[in-house]
Amino acid sequence: MTSPSPSRQLVVIFVALLIVTTVGHRSLPSGITCGSQFSSPNTPLTIPNSGISWANYGIYTCEDPINWLEAEAVAGQDLKFTITVPVIDRFASVRMSAVFIGPGLPALLPEENTGVSNDILQYAADNVMGGVVFKSPQVQTNCDHLHSQEMIDATTVKDGRCDFYEPFGGSNMWVVMDDVITVSESGTYKVAVYEEHGFTAKASFACCDWPEDFLTPYSVPESTCPACGTNSSNPVWSSLYFEHKSMAQFSGFPPIQNCSMSTDIIKYPSKDMCPLLDGNDNNNVQLEKCKLGCNSLGECHSHNVFGGCTHFLDWNVAPKFGDAPVNHVIIFKGDKIKFTAPTGMPHNLFQLPNEISLDQCDFSESSSVAQVGEIFAGYEIAFDVAGIFYFSCTITGHCNAGQRLTVEVKDALDGLKCHRHEEQEKNSDKSVLCQNGQVNARAIDSMAYGSSNANECAEFCTSPTALSFMSGVEAGSCSDIFFKYNPLTYTLKPPNSPADVEVVVFSIKDEFTFCHCHSYEEIACPEEENMNDALYDEHIQEITKFCTGIIDGSEGDCPYNCFQPMEVLHLHYIECTNRTMDPMYQKVENTNQCHVGAPPPLEGSIGCNLTQLPESSKKNLTQLPGSSTSNSKVPIYHFVPTAIIIFNTCLYYTL
Repeated sequence: MTSPSPSRQLVVIFVALLIVTTVGHRSLPSGITCGSQFSSPNTPLTIPNSGISWANYGIYTCEDPINWLEAEAVAGQDLKFTITVPVIDRFASVRMSAVFIGPGLPALLPEENTGVSNDILQYAADNVMGGVVFKSPQVQTNCDHLHSQEMIDATTVKDGRCDFYEPFGGSNMWVVMDDVITVSESGTYKVAVYEEHGFTAKASFACCDWPEDFLTPYSVPESTCPACGTNSSNPVWSSLYFEHKSMAQFSGFPPIQNCSMSTDIIKYPSKDMCPLLDGNDNNNVQLEKCKLGCNSLGECHSHNVFGGCTHFLDWNVAPKFGDAPVNHVIIFKGDKIKFTAPTGMPHNLFQLPNEISLDQCDFSESSSVAQVGEIFAGYEIAFDVAGIFYFSCTITGHCNAGQRLTVEVKDALDGLKCHRHEEQEKNSDKSVLCQNGQVNARAIDSMAYGSSNANECAEFCTSPTALSFMSGVEAGSCSDIFFKYNPLTYTLKPPNSPADVEVVVFSIKDEFTFCHCHSYEEIACPEEENMNDALYDEHIQEITKFCTGIIDGSEGDCPYNCFQPMEVLHLHYIECTNRTMDPMYQKVENTNQCHVGAPPPLEGSIGCNLTQLPESSKKNLTQLPGSSTSNSKVPIYHFVPTAIIIFNTCLYYTL
């Protein structure tokens, strides 16, 4: 099975999941909590729904040693909870405690609860509520202290500790407590979590039941922890919590400190100890040439046959490119897809072997491509080979709910079709005449001078002195080396040139001299169409939307989203002679600004058929939109190096 080549540009993050088989905890909130935000029973972190699983990741300091939470529960409800500590050597002695306070619980007597903070006892007394204290066993060399079957099944004894490995983020945790409390009365219950020996710590508190729900919207606060890199603006905040991977260099906070013996105030990280957050990953601005065409059936396709585009996919239960739902996308070799989960819901990425496995959500022969944390950070796959690839998410119910994607990757030649026109076959006798004191200069395969591939030679006039400073330019005429076909004249400004230069670009003589190629998509002819064939109408809609500026003269250069469907329709009308030409197409075609043939690739070309153009389309096909033999400015997408695509030796201009 051919696999795509993953391009890992962002590191793995944890994403606040405690996965037990396929059951997980939803992050509460998305980030690490610390400081005074939830340090008081008057400002607790509210658990939105105690019937599902949540996980809070906290930093405990001497200044703010208690993390307060609250949850609504009904009589007879079991509140299941787990406390873990990241496997970091300085926290090996950390033991956490949790105190549940609420109606119907036994009185919290100070003499029976030594070691419990006076603030906790006082709160319970002031509100006439009882409570139950849960403490971590001092001996943690086995997992005998676990009570939930889910955690028992998911943990092992490793290096003399009860260890839980979270596979999606690749993180290890010591499970210091796992217990359950059954409430006898309905009401609000407060939970105070703290390090029982009075040390600084990192710990996660997971509550309250095992069913997962990552889809229902809840109001969840943003972390205001003063420590840099701890909130959701850092896509790898969980790596910071575990102090590994890309965040390992920012480890060390909080240092271990005995709060009863030290009065030193621990300073929050600053300057070099803070990760740099540029936020660029959220600026998924898509170039015009890379925008996909999508229909109502969830099928999207790329117009850019030469690849090089990154398509940003919202990898959710209902995958989308932008606002367009998608289940099948056609792209080209060299394209990339970046899988992200912008809604904050966790998803992984698995590749399945075939369409049947995808349809049946059968992961028995699947392979892991990206973990949950990688999807949250943004996971990019570069598709370097042609083929069909099938993807889904293994988290419970997501595949069956529709989180599936088929990626069909085509070779550039699959998206081009080449032909030649009878009336175009003639040689050129055009020459470049220079004034006294100037010499003829030529540049082959130099985008700076307008020759965009090895089939093209740009010729212009310059002084001998200036020529000596030009890189990639030599003295002589293009015709001297057999470049003398299809001349096109442009005005451009080469790098470091103080003035515009007029150049004439010639093509080389070979068997494909008059052969030219257009962007091609197979559109069914009218007699072959069925109710699902929407591609023709889609292209008509595109030119109606994007070509109006060409018709009314407000745009001098043909936009890519107008040019590409015009190319496809041009070939379609040649192939389907019984298709009535659309009036909008004819209007755009008559401007002679959105139609040009590109030279075919020298390698892999399937040859050229001699075709007869429809009468209304018999134009000068060698004239680039916006070009002329005058000093008019050439459109930017022909000669700016960052705005042109080259495949082998074929020029295909794009925005």
